Amino acid sequence: MKKILKAVYDKEVLPDLYYFFLIGVVLLFIILRIPSLVEPDWYGDEGIYQVIGRALHENRLLYRDIWDNKPPLLYLYYAMVKGDMFLARLMSLIFGIGAVIAFFFAAKTLFYKKNISLYLSTFIFAFLFGIPLLEGNIANAENFMLFPILLSLFFVLHLNSKSKIITPILIGGFLSIAFLTKIVAIFDLGAFLVILFIIRFYNKPLVDVKKHFLSRPIEFIKILKQEVIILISFLFPIVVTIIFFILQGSLSDFLKASFAQNIGYVGYGNYFLIPQGLLILKFLALFLGVFLVTIFRKKIGIAGIVIYTWLIFSTFNAFFSGRPYTHYVLVFLPSFCLLVGLLFVARKQIILNIFITVFLVVLFKVNFTYYTKIIPYYRNYFDFVMGDKSVKQYQSFFDNNTPRNYELSEFLKMNTQKGEGIFLLSDSSTIYYLTKKLPPGRYIVEYHISSYPNGVEETKRALKKVKPKYIIVTKEKFAQEFLTNYDKKYIVSGITVYEQQY
Repeated sequence: MKKILKAVYDKEVLPDLYYFFLIGVVLLFIILRIPSLVEPDWYGDEGIYQVIGRALHENRLLYRDIWDNKPPLLYLYYAMVKGDMFLARLMSLIFGIGAVIAFFFAAKTLFYKKNISLYLSTFIFAFLFGIPLLEGNIANAENFMLFPILLSLFFVLHLNSKSKIITPILIGGFLSIAFLTKIVAIFDLGAFLVILFIIRFYNKPLVDVKKHFLSRPIEFIKILKQEVIILISFLFPIVVTIIFFILQGSLSDFLKASFAQNIGYVGYGNYFLIPQGLLILKFLALFLGVFLVTIFRKKIGIAGIVIYTWLIFSTFNAFFSGRPYTHYVLVFLPSFCLLVGLLFVARKQIILNIFITVFLVVLFKVNFTYYTKIIPYYRNYFDFVMGDKSVKQYQSFFDNNTPRNYELSEFLKMNTQKGEGIFLLSDSSTIYYLTKKLPPGRYIVEYHISSYPNGVEETKRALKKVKPKYIIVTKEKFAQEFLTNYDKKYIVSGITVYEQQY
């Protein structure tokens, strides 16, 4: 028996166990995600991405001709599949598999020879990312971000003074891909740069580092050559994107949608005494956390520096906007799972790590909403596949409006020709995709029209130009602004359909 155990731990068998485990956990992840592939088109944000994906295929220019408030890469993913929801979720599944594999190898580097930490943290990550608890089933921006971020982490953990230049280039490049999917990836860039900085000066007193910087700044920057390369490779794709929109004459639209609009979005949830007051407190907490990691770096070790620093930035990231949306927790998930693994490594900090783990669980439980119908979700899938539920019953499980949207879309397809348009004064953007139509202007949903200062007037001009055959109203706000020369004609699934009068 001792010989067998020795073979397992000292020879070739252990690597085989690693990869058997990895294959098993990837298969588990795939099984957990399979029901998402056949979900109906029901989720609001996905509907917007679908419409934009189709619009880009029909030569509309992003932001100028079709609008949403995220960087361009997510919409390009949807454009690659022409907005098809099955293919978009399949792509999300593939990115998820990549994220699980990248997490495994990053954790393997951090938890060297601590198999329980590797296996447990990877299993928890794959399981929580696979089930719909955190909206892992939704093909949203966060689902596409985690893979490049975790790839970047893997290369960060393998970066040293002898690394070839390709390593920092890959770190910055992957983080740029994540940033061009959603701008909050900037916090992962910040986390990884701070981690590299702390590790680089691990054995030097902070006073000496400060003196070196003040007395010989050029030499100090040369020491940080790899970090500079990371920044350059991070900025390069962003600069290329900016140049593209300059050449298209729509730089202002790109900057407003991707960056400026998000300032107001963040400000809304962070008001405390003054505008952005709560955000200021969050930044102070972030700096305090990083300071403590820096001060106690030798006590917590390299693994502690990596995990604590990323955890601090990820927590800040999730709370950045001050909104309780479920999918925001996904950016926190990898670092939290690594913290769970750290419980079995840092025995001297076990009490501290347990306290931090419990504190974070309570903090996120109180401040975010979660999708808790996990068992009913999978039961709904099996009942539908086995023929025990009708299509309408299956669709209704996700949202009561989903069958209505499908019925209304069928009506519109039967009553419009290819060149005849429709206009939705609604947040059910998926109707555009289901009817193979595009909005007359650049705004897709009612809250786009009502949220932007020029939304109503710009949309009225688009309606005057395009003259859609039908206007469908599910949101009464501003409805009369758009109904000139339109009469109430049909009631379809409880929704009023107005037809153009010639």
